[in-house]
Amino acid sequence: MLDGIIEQHAGSVLEPYLDRPGERGPLFIAPERLRRLVTRLDREGFQIHIHAIADHAVREAVDALETARRTNGPRDARACLAHVQLVHPDDIPLLRRLGIAANMTPIWARGDDLNVLFAEPRLGPERSRWLYAHESLLRAGVRVVWGTDWPVTSLSPLEGIETAVTRRHLGGLDPSGEPDAAWHPAERLNR
Repeated sequence: MLDGIIEQHAGSVLEPYLDRPGERGPLFIAPERLRRLVTRLDREGFQIHIHAIADHAVREAVDALETARRTNGPRDARACLAHVQLVHPDDIPLLRRLGIAANMTPIWARGDDLNVLFAEPRLGPERSRWLYAHESLLRAGVRVVWGTDWPVTSLSPLEGIETAVTRRHLGGLDPSGEPDAAWHPAERLNR
């Protein structure tokens, strides 16, 4: 587990949070140590799975996996980054080239309070555009796999599929029962 969540300023971001200038959120493992651990685990044949929510954590995880590949040579490693809530566009080609799976939770990709009231104001519109970038990752050839993150959210894969296709709350209604709009509609997927 490399970082926490953006909504609590615990996701490790490349640029400081807008509402807390100078603060970038912690990495739970120092980059040098992460590279050593990942390289050793890879050498021993382990499949690497790293919880990386924000763009700095994603970048450090990708760097560690690239170091392991360079040191140990290529193999069918099937590394996986869990969540990839925020990805920097410069890192997308590396995810593809290294064959790293982005294990995302599609039900989170809607304009709910966590995203609209917490994540977006902390990141600003330019960075928020890269929250849950399903379509951009798939279009670039990144392997995207989905999980529900149960028990944090629903276990139903159909709810995740609906959200990925519509980028709206389930049934197209917000929690108050009012129709909602697609959130970052450019990242919607087809079935």
